[in-house]
Amino acid sequence: MQKIRWNCLLTNLYFIAHFFSHPSYRHLADRLGTPYLQRVLNQQLTNHIRDTLPGLRDKLQVNRFTLEVKCENVSKLVKLLRTT
Repeated sequence: MQKIRWNCLLTNLYFIAHFFSHPSYRHLADRLGTPYLQRVLNQQLTNHIRDTLPGLRDKLQVNRFTLEVKCENVSKLVKLLRTT
């Protein structure tokens, strides 16, 4: 069993070495692996935050303004009830 795993590992290593050294695939070498994936995902997340944040901020400001108006109305009603 161990020998089979070792042979599979060697076969995979040979394939990877051949893949990166072959002229047809050399241009892909810099777009494979964890560092590239990290850069791409980080850029996508940054773009998503940049696109989403203004709308979220506007929505929160509208909700805050609505809440302030409701609080003022309740405050006026409480003052009116205290004076009567």
